Amino acid sequence: MIDPIRPGGSGRRRALPEVVGSPKLPAQRGTRAMRDRSPEILRRRRVAAVLLLVGALLLTAGLVFFWWGGGGASKPAPPDFTGPAGPELVFHVAEGEGNALIGEHLVAQNVVKSKEAFLDAGLTSINPGYYVLPTKIPAALALAKLTEKGKKDVVGYLSVPGSRALDGTITTTGQRTPAIYDIIAEASCVTLNGQEHCVSADDLRATAQNATLEELGVPDWAKEGVAGFPEGVPRDRRLEGLIVGDMNFNPQSDPLTILHFLITSTAAQYRALGLLDSAKALGWTPYQTLIGASLIEREVVFPEDLPKVARVMLNRLAADQPLQFDSTINYVLDKQEVGTSDQDRKNPTLWNTYIRPGLTPSPICSPSYAAVKAMLKPADGDWMFFVTVDEKGTTLFSDTYEEHLKNVETAKANGFIPREN
Repeated sequence: MIDPIRPGGSGRRRALPEVVGSPKLPAQRGTRAMRDRSPEILRRRRVAAVLLLVGALLLTAGLVFFWWGGGGASKPAPPDFTGPAGPELVFHVAEGEGNALIGEHLVAQNVVKSKEAFLDAGLTSINPGYYVLPTKIPAALALAKLTEKGKKDVVGYLSVPGSRALDGTITTTGQRTPAIYDIIAEASCVTLNGQEHCVSADDLRATAQNATLEELGVPDWAKEGVAGFPEGVPRDRRLEGLIVGDMNFNPQSDPLTILHFLITSTAAQYRALGLLDSAKALGWTPYQTLIGASLIEREVVFPEDLPKVARVMLNRLAADQPLQFDSTINYVLDKQEVGTSDQDRKNPTLWNTYIRPGLTPSPICSPSYAAVKAMLKPADGDWMFFVTVDEKGTTLFSDTYEEHLKNVETAKANGFIPREN
């Protein structure tokens, strides 16, 4: 080979360079192309391509979910009311209803525009009951009213504590306690769109007097006792002992519907306590057990004393001794006081357990569930007497009359029982 002559060169031929220190090897043409076509490389590239495709699909799906299903900026807000509120109504949340079902009912009554808007407002627990709500309000406002502390918008909530009577005024230490009919009447008051509606206590009394036992919802186990309620006492008292506890009722209902609901709800609670079955162990009917529970309810202050008073009652009845409970004498008095006079104790009423043996013909109040339980499971003991000795409610129990007289002296010394002249 002849080298080209460089400009300005001498024109001599230039010798070819040789590799020094190693043998000459044949030229290896196309080596990279051959490597790129190897099976292993091709397999790896196919896997990489598949992974890339899958990743792209997942990314696309994620973007779609974010924008349309996961709260992205492009997700349309659920329909919700934004204008002025409409007329008020009474809305009911039943026991066991979840927020989704409550939302459906709110939509059905035109309180909120969509269930989705109500659920988006939050998942706070909502108590059962009746609420005053405006129609056509934002879902967040509806939720706030249903969960507001203080129960500002709650109506139809009734709380009847043990020892309350249906009628009459109970006076203890100068305080006036409303009767059950008064409590129901107050709980029935509801103001809608500026107008107040209440069921009166007189309407409740009239209904209790004139409706049939079936219409009132009196349970079968109490019908005989209620039907045999003595003459000479206001007939509305025949339902004594059949309404107690905490309940929610529709304040827009009529008096008969309200009484039916309260009586059947209380009867269900008594059944749950075991009144129907456990009464058999005493040899009593459930109604007699209810009477006994009402008597011990009125005799002591502290719930822990109830089982002991129940035992005193059973011991005295077993010994054919009159119960001599002051609470039974108070039942027919226009004004009921803590203590009774000698003249009161001589009053020959059917509720006077000083001169009449056995139980009274009816309950004298609504017994608390604690009193019912105490009657079903009385304490063990030989007590025959008890007396409350101070305003705190301290009650002393004794087996003998001599011990009882000493306890009575303690009560007199404390000024709780007046000394007779």
